[in-house]
Amino acid sequence: MPGLEGTVVKHYTIKNLLGSGGMSEVYLAYDEIAQQHIAIKVMTGYSADYLERFRLEAEAIDKLQHAHILPALDYEEIKPCHYLMMEFAPGGTLRELLDDGPLPLEDADLLLSQIASAVQYAHDHGVLHRDIKPSNILLRSLKHAYLADFGLAKIVDADYELTRTGSLLGTPEYMAPDLAEGPATVSSDVYSLGVLLYQILTTRVPFEGETPVAVFWKQLRDAPLPPSIYNADLSRAVDKMVLRALDKDPQRRYTSAMELYEAFHQALQDNDPLNDYPSEDEIDRADEGYEPVVLADNIGLPVQIQVDEKSPVAAEDTALRRRYPLSHARRFITSRPLFKVATRRQSARSGRRRGYHSSTPAETSAVQMPPLPQRSGSDPVHLPAYDVFSADQHNVMVSKPKLRASRTRRRKKSTTSFNIIAVGVLLFIILPASYVYYLYATHSEQPVVATSQPATAQPQPTATAASPLAPGALILEDDLGNNSSGRWSEAPGNCVFAYGSYRAIKNFGSPALPCALISPLVDDAAVQVDVSLLSGNSAAMLLRLHSDQFYKFEINSLGQYAFMRHDANAGINQYKTLLKPTESSAIVPGSGKNTLLVLAKGADFNLYINGLFLDKVHDATYQSGQLAFTTNTISATQVATASFSHLKLSKV
Repeated sequence: MPGLEGTVVKHYTIKNLLGSGGMSEVYLAYDEIAQQHIAIKVMTGYSADYLERFRLEAEAIDKLQHAHILPALDYEEIKPCHYLMMEFAPGGTLRELLDDGPLPLEDADLLLSQIASAVQYAHDHGVLHRDIKPSNILLRSLKHAYLADFGLAKIVDADYELTRTGSLLGTPEYMAPDLAEGPATVSSDVYSLGVLLYQILTTRVPFEGETPVAVFWKQLRDAPLPPSIYNADLSRAVDKMVLRALDKDPQRRYTSAMELYEAFHQALQDNDPLNDYPSEDEIDRADEGYEPVVLADNIGLPVQIQVDEKSPVAAEDTALRRRYPLSHARRFITSRPLFKVATRRQSARSGRRRGYHSSTPAETSAVQMPPLPQRSGSDPVHLPAYDVFSADQHNVMVSKPKLRASRTRRRKKSTTSFNIIAVGVLLFIILPASYVYYLYATHSEQPVVATSQPATAQPQPTATAASPLAPGALILEDDLGNNSSGRWSEAPGNCVFAYGSYRAIKNFGSPALPCALISPLVDDAAVQVDVSLLSGNSAAMLLRLHSDQFYKFEINSLGQYAFMRHDANAGINQYKTLLKPTESSAIVPGSGKNTLLVLAKGADFNLYINGLFLDKVHDATYQSGQLAFTTNTISATQVATASFSHLKLSKV
């Protein structure tokens, strides 16, 4: 929809177009209240079906509050347009990431765990996605993915169904074959998730065609190739679990998204190269239905080797051994190279347990092989003695001294390679790690040398390097499991003790009510608390609170932290930004626990999250006040809830 750049919708200013789809366009916008970029999905189709799908997407997202489902922030209808405000994912889409090649297995495991948990959460709440594919996976970062675009979602218990009779909804490359005969189910989403995993591992989909009909016909008829054909790093265990996810029969697929992920995770743990080869039973089963092939009347053994299945191996005669036992040799005396490499591996191990030793030319004898097993309705085939090699064809033999010398050279090479690897590990891993640990151990606790700054009216904030402040004697410790001490404010629906923690709650549009520590007042102190953002957009610690003036140390749902000042008589959302929102890998995403620590000494504030120093802020406006906690949401359809626990208040 041209001309939307610069348009203001409520407090959102549209900047530029990010992309477009079949019925909508997505724009980058700026939220003037939250002071952050967001994405706005704008309806561009005007049919009744399209409009209903757009409303359905907003309803589905509003029903799902999950760390890896792209949250909706707001919804607005201003004719002739309809707007859905969502979080902005700066990392682009998974489809763009796969343009660089298949993901490493560790990254694939992490990404699939997040997407599968989002799909499972949607299924548990009665929502089917019906369009799982890489372009609908958005990346906040390389380590955090969102499941997005619920435009084709189906709410299982809804009274309406938008699918037209005789039509299929979705992308053919990711559609389960059972959709041709019935409606979407949990199993069809699991199938799409399996296709997504196939593409993550290989950068290609199992079935391709010139038209959507050709692609879906292959979904119905053809068997997918194992992904290891396109990615040699994959094991047979991974092949098996991926192909099970893509089974034509829904009853043989994984029953849930998380079961699929757990199978993939287990397949990565079982990635043993020896298991990549077929077993003896598998080879025997593969041989069933074939007639034995006789290529010669007899085959002779080399003159210097005699096979004796019963005699033990002499300690001094282990240099020369026949590589394959006779049972395996039969498989090589056929025109079929079935499992040739695998048989060599299995045979080599079996051969070491048999008794083969060298002999003199006078002791040479032919080997009488037992008959091959019966493989048809005819009588068993009994073969005469075979000469595997004739003496005139193999007149060059490896002598025992040469073989021993060869083994000695290989042993020396192995020892040299091991030494080189050991030195490399020492130089490039152990020593650097030891040095980092030394720095951490010797610099994590510094002597307290506090410096004071003269207080001035409304000074300009500055960010500087960390000062040598450290927590001192403990003033107060409270696990915040209950309010038996009576030192915390309580207000139903805003500040409550529940589920073993102190919870701040806020509805959209309602006045902010800080959940405050009644006493003691806090001036110069180290304040540490565990916080979990259960829903909403931000959770914060308020310092030196007095009426409506305070400092605010905040983390938000985008993995950012900020430090602000709110002055008396300023508007509700009118803050002085002392440290702008900054993304940090130290922040645990979603509803995970984050430990906030502020070392406040005079005009200096040192900020930490999960033990990692973030920044230092200098501002001398306020010197004392209460400690409080708060949360916030910018979505009209969402209630913000933040959980606080394990408070420690110390001197500095």
